[in-house]
Amino acid sequence: MKLMLAGCMLFLYANVTLANESSTEARPSTCVNSLVTSTQVSIDSLATTELKLMRRYSAKIKRKGGTVHIRLQNGRVKKIINTPISEDDGYFVNGKPVADYRVEAYFPKLGFFVLHKQLYEGDAYLLVSDVDGTQLEVQGYPIFSPDGKRFVSAFDDPYDPWPSFDIYAIRGKSIVREFSADVRWPEFVVVWHGNDAIELLEGTVVAPSATCLTKYVFRRAWTELP
Repeated sequence: MKLMLAGCMLFLYANVTLANESSTEARPSTCVNSLVTSTQVSIDSLATTELKLMRRYSAKIKRKGGTVHIRLQNGRVKKIINTPISEDDGYFVNGKPVADYRVEAYFPKLGFFVLHKQLYEGDAYLLVSDVDGTQLEVQGYPIFSPDGKRFVSAFDDPYDPWPSFDIYAIRGKSIVREFSADVRWPEFVVVWHGNDAIELLEGTVVAPSATCLTKYVFRRAWTELP
Protein backbone atom coordinates (compact mmCIF):
# COMPACT_ATOMS: atom_id res chain seq x y z
CA MET A 1 0.00 0.00 0.00
CA LYS A 2 2.78 2.46 0.90
CA LEU A 3 4.56 1.88 -2.40
CA MET A 4 1.36 2.47 -4.32
CA LEU A 5 0.66 5.73 -2.47
CA ALA A 6 4.20 6.98 -2.93
CA GLY A 7 4.05 6.49 -6.68
CA CYS A 8 0.50 7.71 -7.22
CA MET A 9 0.78 10.84 -5.09
CA LEU A 10 3.03 12.55 -7.61
CA PHE A 11 0.45 12.12 -10.40
CA LEU A 12 -2.42 13.28 -8.24
CA TYR A 13 -0.80 16.39 -6.80
CA ALA A 14 0.22 17.58 -10.23
CA ASN A 15 -3.46 17.49 -11.23
CA VAL A 16 -5.34 18.40 -8.04
CA THR A 17 -3.05 21.12 -6.67
CA LEU A 18 -3.51 24.62 -8.06
CA ALA A 19 -1.32 25.40 -11.05
CA ASN A 20 2.23 25.56 -9.75
CA GLU A 21 4.97 25.78 -12.32
CA SER A 22 7.72 24.82 -9.91
CA SER A 23 5.93 21.71 -8.64
CA THR A 24 5.16 20.21 -12.03
CA GLU A 25 8.36 20.79 -13.94
CA ALA A 26 10.63 18.24 -12.33
CA ARG A 27 8.63 15.28 -11.12
CA PRO A 28 7.85 12.65 -13.77
CA SER A 29 5.03 10.24 -13.01
CA THR A 30 5.79 6.77 -11.71
CA CYS A 31 2.20 5.57 -12.12
CA VAL A 32 2.44 3.41 -15.21
CA ASN A 33 -1.24 2.41 -14.96
CA SER A 34 -4.32 4.53 -14.30
CA LEU A 35 -5.13 5.53 -10.73
CA VAL A 36 -8.14 3.21 -10.79
CA THR A 37 -6.42 0.06 -12.02
CA SER A 38 -2.96 0.50 -10.52
CA THR A 39 -2.60 -1.66 -7.42
CA GLN A 40 1.14 -1.50 -6.79
CA VAL A 41 4.08 0.68 -7.66
CA SER A 42 7.32 -1.16 -7.10
CA ILE A 43 10.74 0.05 -6.06
CA ASP A 44 11.70 -0.60 -9.70
CA SER A 45 9.23 2.13 -10.75
CA LEU A 46 10.74 4.54 -8.25
CA ALA A 47 14.16 3.62 -9.61
CA THR A 48 12.91 4.46 -13.10
CA THR A 49 11.82 7.90 -11.90
CA GLU A 50 15.25 8.44 -10.40
CA LEU A 51 16.93 7.33 -13.62
CA LYS A 52 14.91 9.86 -15.63
CA LEU A 53 15.90 12.61 -13.24
CA MET A 54 19.57 11.60 -13.42
CA ARG A 55 19.43 11.78 -17.20
CA ARG A 56 17.73 15.16 -17.17
CA TYR A 57 20.01 16.61 -14.50
CA SER A 58 23.15 14.59 -15.19
CA ALA A 59 25.41 17.32 -13.79
CA LYS A 60 23.47 17.40 -10.51
CA ILE A 61 22.38 13.85 -9.65
CA LYS A 62 24.32 10.59 -9.78
CA ARG A 63 24.06 7.19 -8.12
CA LYS A 64 26.94 4.93 -7.14
CA GLY A 65 25.58 1.70 -5.70
CA GLY A 66 23.61 2.50 -2.56
CA THR A 67 24.68 6.15 -2.48
CA VAL A 68 23.04 9.15 -4.17
CA HIS A 69 25.48 11.94 -5.08
CA ILE A 70 23.97 15.43 -5.34
CA ARG A 71 26.10 18.33 -6.60
CA LEU A 72 25.10 21.50 -4.80
CA GLN A 73 25.23 25.09 -5.98
CA ASN A 74 28.35 25.67 -3.87
CA GLY A 75 30.17 22.93 -5.80
CA ARG A 76 30.20 20.43 -2.96
CA VAL A 77 28.73 16.93 -3.27
CA LYS A 78 26.07 15.81 -0.82
CA LYS A 79 25.94 12.04 -0.31
CA ILE A 80 22.74 10.29 0.76
CA ILE A 81 23.61 6.73 1.74
CA ASN A 82 21.26 3.77 2.10
CA THR A 83 21.50 3.39 5.86
CA PRO A 84 21.72 -0.11 7.41
CA ILE A 85 18.98 -0.58 10.02
CA SER A 86 17.35 -3.43 11.90
CA GLU A 87 15.75 -6.32 10.05
CA ASP A 88 12.37 -5.39 11.56
CA ASP A 89 12.39 -1.93 9.99
CA GLY A 90 14.59 -2.18 6.92
CA TYR A 91 13.73 -2.63 3.27
CA PHE A 92 15.93 -5.45 1.97
CA VAL A 93 18.38 -4.49 -0.79
CA ASN A 94 20.85 -7.16 -1.90
CA GLY A 95 19.85 -9.20 1.13
CA LYS A 96 20.56 -6.42 3.64
CA PRO A 97 17.98 -4.34 5.57
CA VAL A 98 18.40 -0.66 4.76
CA ALA A 99 16.52 2.62 4.56
CA ASP A 100 16.41 2.83 0.77
CA TYR A 101 16.64 6.35 -0.71
CA ARG A 102 15.53 7.26 -4.24
CA VAL A 103 15.52 10.72 -5.81
CA GLU A 104 11.88 11.44 -6.60
CA ALA A 105 11.92 15.12 -7.58
CA TYR A 106 14.12 18.13 -8.16
CA PHE A 107 12.74 21.67 -8.03
CA PRO A 108 15.41 23.98 -9.51
CA LYS A 109 13.48 27.20 -8.90
CA LEU A 110 12.73 26.29 -5.29
CA GLY A 111 16.19 24.88 -4.70
CA PHE A 112 15.18 21.48 -3.30
CA PHE A 113 15.67 17.81 -4.04
CA VAL A 114 13.07 15.36 -2.72
CA LEU A 115 14.13 11.81 -1.92
CA HIS A 116 11.77 8.97 -1.06
CA LYS A 117 12.84 6.89 1.95
CA GLN A 118 11.48 3.34 1.88
CA LEU A 119 11.38 1.12 4.96
CA TYR A 120 9.97 -2.38 5.32
CA GLU A 121 6.72 -0.88 6.54
CA GLY A 122 6.12 2.81 6.01
CA ASP A 123 8.11 5.49 4.30
CA ALA A 124 9.12 9.14 4.56
CA TYR A 125 10.55 11.92 2.43
CA LEU A 126 13.84 13.76 2.66
CA LEU A 127 14.19 17.36 1.48
CA VAL A 128 17.73 18.38 0.58
CA SER A 129 18.67 22.00 -0.07
CA ASP A 130 20.33 22.59 -3.42
CA VAL A 131 22.18 25.53 -1.86
CA ASP A 132 24.07 23.99 1.06
CA GLY A 133 22.84 20.41 1.49
CA THR A 134 20.73 21.06 4.58
CA GLN A 135 18.20 18.24 4.91
CA LEU A 136 14.85 17.71 6.59
CA GLU A 137 12.84 14.50 6.88
CA VAL A 138 9.04 14.80 6.69
CA GLN A 139 6.24 12.23 6.80
CA GLY A 140 4.50 13.01 3.52
CA TYR A 141 5.45 14.23 0.06
CA PRO A 142 5.89 18.03 0.23
CA ILE A 143 3.09 19.97 -1.50
CA PHE A 144 4.46 23.46 -2.17
CA SER A 145 2.41 26.63 -2.17
CA PRO A 146 2.26 28.48 -5.50
CA ASP A 147 4.92 30.99 -4.38
CA GLY A 148 7.17 28.20 -3.06
CA LYS A 149 7.46 29.74 0.41
CA ARG A 150 5.51 27.05 2.24
CA PHE A 151 4.72 23.38 1.88
CA VAL A 152 2.36 20.85 3.43
CA SER A 153 3.42 17.37 4.47
CA ALA A 154 0.39 15.15 5.04
CA PHE A 155 0.28 11.73 6.70
CA ASP A 156 -2.94 10.09 5.56
CA ASP A 157 -2.32 6.36 5.79
CA PRO A 158 -5.81 4.76 6.04
CA TYR A 159 -4.32 2.03 8.24
CA ASP A 160 -3.10 4.54 10.83
CA PRO A 161 -5.70 5.80 13.38
CA TRP A 162 -4.00 9.20 13.72
CA PRO A 163 -3.82 11.00 10.35
CA SER A 164 -2.23 14.44 10.48
CA PHE A 165 -0.49 17.15 8.50
CA ASP A 166 2.23 19.74 9.03
CA ILE A 167 2.71 23.13 7.38
CA TYR A 168 6.29 24.35 6.97
CA ALA A 169 7.56 27.83 6.09
CA ILE A 170 10.77 28.34 4.12
CA ARG A 171 12.64 31.31 5.58
CA GLY A 172 15.92 31.80 3.82
CA LYS A 173 18.08 28.81 4.62
CA SER A 174 15.76 27.66 7.42
CA ILE A 175 12.62 25.53 7.29
CA VAL A 176 10.27 26.14 10.21
CA ARG A 177 7.23 24.08 11.10
CA GLU A 178 4.43 26.65 11.38
CA PHE A 179 1.49 24.44 12.17
CA SER A 180 0.44 20.86 12.88
CA ALA A 181 -2.96 19.30 13.21
CA ASP A 182 -4.55 15.91 13.66
CA VAL A 183 -7.31 15.15 11.19
CA ARG A 184 -10.73 13.75 12.04
CA TRP A 185 -11.00 11.87 8.75
CA PRO A 186 -8.94 8.74 8.03
CA GLU A 187 -8.47 9.63 4.36
CA PHE A 188 -7.95 13.09 2.89
CA VAL A 189 -6.11 15.05 0.21
CA VAL A 190 -4.54 18.51 0.70
CA VAL A 191 -4.69 21.28 -1.91
CA TRP A 192 -3.48 24.88 -1.80
CA HIS A 193 -5.72 27.87 -2.49
CA GLY A 194 -3.35 30.74 -3.02
CA ASN A 195 -0.39 31.00 -0.66
CA ASP A 196 -2.26 31.37 2.63
CA ALA A 197 -5.02 28.76 2.58
CA ILE A 198 -5.38 25.01 2.20
CA GLU A 199 -8.35 22.71 1.81
CA LEU A 200 -8.68 19.10 2.89
CA LEU A 201 -10.67 17.14 0.34
CA GLU A 202 -12.45 13.89 1.06
CA GLY A 203 -10.90 10.74 -0.39
CA THR A 204 -7.49 9.29 -1.05
CA VAL A 205 -4.73 9.78 -3.59
CA VAL A 206 -6.26 6.99 -5.65
CA ALA A 207 -9.87 8.15 -5.25
CA PRO A 208 -10.11 11.90 -4.51
CA SER A 209 -13.38 13.83 -4.54
CA ALA A 210 -14.36 17.49 -4.80
CA THR A 211 -15.97 17.44 -1.35
CA CYS A 212 -14.24 19.87 1.02
CA LEU A 213 -13.89 18.51 4.56
CA THR A 214 -12.40 21.65 6.10
CA LYS A 215 -10.26 24.68 5.30
CA TYR A 216 -7.35 26.37 7.06
CA VAL A 217 -6.23 29.96 6.47
CA PHE A 218 -3.24 31.99 7.64
CA ARG A 219 -4.18 35.17 9.50
CA ARG A 220 -1.15 35.86 11.66
CA ALA A 221 -1.50 32.17 12.54
CA TRP A 222 -3.09 29.13 10.89
CA THR A 223 -6.76 28.79 11.82
CA GLU A 224 -9.39 26.24 10.87
CA LEU A 225 -12.49 27.87 9.46
CA PRO A 226 -15.82 26.87 11.05
